Amino acid sequence: MPGKLIIADTPMHVWTVLGSCIAIIFHSKRLNASAICHAKLPVSPINNKMCSFKCLVHCNVKSAECNFDYVTCSLKYMYENFIKLGALKSEIEISLFGGSTVTSSGYRRNSIGYKNIQIAEELLRKKGLKISNKQVGGEKGRTINFYTDTGEIEIKVH
Repeated sequence: MPGKLIIADTPMHVWTVLGSCIAIIFHSKRLNASAICHAKLPVSPINNKMCSFKCLVHCNVKSAECNFDYVTCSLKYMYENFIKLGALKSEIEISLFGGSTVTSSGYRRNSIGYKNIQIAEELLRKKGLKISNKQVGGEKGRTINFYTDTGEIEIKVH
């Protein structure tokens, strides 16, 4: 569901439907651990200010209080928990999906979908994490099926 995040170290089948929202997936083969979020908006308002790009490094909000509606908060939580599990940056397989503009106005740089993609890519780059699989943008929604034990991802474009 939108605004939800799952971290799993047991086999699960997770599916979600994306439009302008994005799904960010972390998977570690060695740890047999996975995470997926369905973020709706790029940044979270904190104390009437927008989250900065430093959110992934330091944020005024404790991880347990993160709001997973936001890309910044979801990435922070997923990254911190993968590091706590013992994951190395180099072994985290990262996938990014969604960020479409599904209205008749067409794909624009000021759309929520575009902003979701940009903030996710920038935060991952700043943290030294590489995206290994992505299908983002466009004007069509997607259904994602994710298998946490294998890291397998199935994508259906609407």
